[in-house]
Amino acid sequence: MKSIRYLFFLTLIFTLATIMQGQAQAEVIKKLITRKWQYHVDEYLKLMPKAYQEQMKIASQEEVIMFRHMVSESYMHFKSDGTVELKIPVPGAKPEKMTWKLTNKGMTLVTVEANGQVSKAEIMEVTDERLILKVQDENEESLRVVFVPFKD
Repeated sequence: MKSIRYLFFLTLIFTLATIMQGQAQAEVIKKLITRKWQYHVDEYLKLMPKAYQEQMKIASQEEVIMFRHMVSESYMHFKSDGTVELKIPVPGAKPEKMTWKLTNKGMTLVTVEANGQVSKAEIMEVTDERLILKVQDENEESLRVVFVPFKD
């Protein structure tokens, strides 16, 4: 009977330690994400779906320059209050406001748009220098998006 109690106690301690470690990991990731991020333009172009890459090959030089500029001026600003501002510089468009949270021990980023649409992204890497998300596009194709801290 003593060995069963001892085993139960060890299992309980291990479970609590695992839960606390997951919560601590999520807090570290939340601190790293909470800032303003912009797309890494070269990585964005390199990792975009093949169909878009083909379109870029036939685009004029002016269109490519304009697209690169638009991507470089886009950002996601994750705030500590659980809101995020997404800006894509399109004439007349205002930054989009959403909410965000982390799930799965801080490894899944969940955003909720004003219309209630929920999006999930797997956090592949997050450091002071980079944020890499794995997202699903509208065709359910998986793609990686690389962000760097926003430079004014």
